[in-house]
Amino acid sequence: MDGIKINNVLLPQDLIIKDGILYGYTMRYFENSIPLSDKFLKRYFNCNELFIYVYKASKILRDIHNNGICCQDLSFENILIDNKGNVAFCDINGCTYKEHRSPFFSRLLKEFLVDYRKSRVSTVEDTDKLSIILSFYLTMYGEVLQRITRRQYHVLSDNIRTLENLREIANILVDKKVLIQDMPYLDDVIDLTDNYEIDRKQVLTLKSKILNYFFCRNK
Repeated sequence: MDGIKINNVLLPQDLIIKDGILYGYTMRYFENSIPLSDKFLKRYFNCNELFIYVYKASKILRDIHNNGICCQDLSFENILIDNKGNVAFCDINGCTYKEHRSPFFSRLLKEFLVDYRKSRVSTVEDTDKLSIILSFYLTMYGEVLQRITRRQYHVLSDNIRTLENLREIANILVDKKVLIQDMPYLDDVIDLTDNYEIDRKQVLTLKSKILNYFFCRNK
């Protein structure tokens, strides 16, 4: 991957090697930024703010794929947002590139694809697109996709066109009999005119809250 440069992607710069063993790498510092997952750990937020960030992230993901790279270990935790609204991908060292395959996946993808679906996706690109869709639903509902009931889905989809645009995809994903293929990039389905204020207390279920999900990963 040496020499590859992609706008808004923090690729490895210098390798940290000792006695011929790779210990890590450095990357450009993205100032005044936090993970997209942390940006919306609050009770109230407007869906439009989230959609703008995710729309930008989806465009960047297209550029990553156009350079022959698949992030594979992708979640909102390694998409950074700075205080000017800029978006950047980081920590894609566990990616797949050419004949080099990565064994790493996000916890969110593993729980959905391995534990729930017990299946695979048709292409490595669809792995990334599925990962960002799963993170999107977790942020919107505070619940993993496979646990969102139809009634819960309507709580937001009745007011947000983007979720209506994604309804068929959601139905396909939770149906274990259907092959996961031809996943859309989220910039193809996001409606940037959506402008709905979300109350996390109203949306979250008693069983699983987004704060618990992200905090438990550090235990």
